[in-house]
Amino acid sequence: MSKWDQKQLSEIAELKMGQSPSSKDCNDKGEGLPFYQGNADFGYIHPIVTKYCTNPKKIADKDDVLISVRAPVGDLNIANEECAIGRGLSAIKPTKIERDFLYYFLQFYKPKWANVQQGSTFEAINKGDLSGLIIPYPPFGEQRKISMILSSVSNAIERTETIIEQTKNVKKGLMQQLLTKGIGHTEHRKTEIGLIPNEWQVLKLKDVSTKITDGAHHTPTYSDIGIPFLRVTDIQKEEIDFSKTKYIPIKEHEELIKRCNPERGDILLSKNGTIGITKVIDWDQTFSIFVSLCLIKLKKDIVLPKYIEYFLQSEVAWKQIRLRSKQGTVTNLHLVEIKELLCGIPTIEEQIKIVEMINPINEKIKKETNKLKVLQNIKKGLLQDLFTGKIGVNVNEDEVVTS
Repeated sequence: MSKWDQKQLSEIAELKMGQSPSSKDCNDKGEGLPFYQGNADFGYIHPIVTKYCTNPKKIADKDDVLISVRAPVGDLNIANEECAIGRGLSAIKPTKIERDFLYYFLQFYKPKWANVQQGSTFEAINKGDLSGLIIPYPPFGEQRKISMILSSVSNAIERTETIIEQTKNVKKGLMQQLLTKGIGHTEHRKTEIGLIPNEWQVLKLKDVSTKITDGAHHTPTYSDIGIPFLRVTDIQKEEIDFSKTKYIPIKEHEELIKRCNPERGDILLSKNGTIGITKVIDWDQTFSIFVSLCLIKLKKDIVLPKYIEYFLQSEVAWKQIRLRSKQGTVTNLHLVEIKELLCGIPTIEEQIKIVEMINPINEKIKKETNKLKVLQNIKKGLLQDLFTGKIGVNVNEDEVVTS
């Protein structure tokens, strides 16, 4: 790769800072132009319309790059039609640079905005920050080739995200059907959780458990070696990497397990932070947990752990949780709410059939999620390699494009 020129963004693009219109000029009836206030309106590539504006202050054109200039700074989308933009966005119209090359460079640059964000309570960048941004400026043929490479992996990411979302919707619908209607039942009765088969019981979660508790109510003493100590962040991944968890001394672990002793077949449920992550313990590694995690020990002669895991992920459970939460906003789960959850309980034999029907959908989500992580890592590596010059691109003569 030959040494690239560099340009300030203002030399190769027109910048337009957004300005919020009067609230009386905004509506959700489709009147006027689509209106985007900030990154909350962003989709994967193009923004999603929820509001419109009849008297916009600032307008972005189709194909402009939209960048979030308020926290979180640097998020990007591309306008797919003429639209109004509020003060949380800026529109960038490439004039002397290939648009997708600029778009991907700004993705690469996003982590660096933290160095220029203003203020300690409200992060933002201004027009001067954008105008003076130094952009690498290779020949147009190289710009286009780099864009094509990054577009291919971006398209694969978007397709995979779509598959994951569609499969999650299938799982949600299937769980709703199976956890309320069951398999092969013709007669149902009305209960506190809706219609369920006549043969099912309605039991509280505490009635099918031997213990429902949580982890350490204090921040423990961390050490380099000892017993793994799991927090909410540690159970968000499909597989727990115990080599990357924090550790606590064995003595402290021995005190903690007197009230909370996680074992194979128990269920972990996040009740603070990212609410509702549910995982059956299917490993034999000894560990302790923080207060943000709930531990559920089940009566396995009544319920299968996987059946209860799916129940806790279902709308049947979450409808109850929202009703018990103030104003329906779930910011954390309390043990008393978890214990009182009502669940439709079929026979063990039917639970096995229900789990076997949901498992393949769940495995597909896991498979596609792992694929997504691989693609995201590939893209991250390509952004780094292509924009730092670690790898170059070959451009044939017929691919050379001039401005």
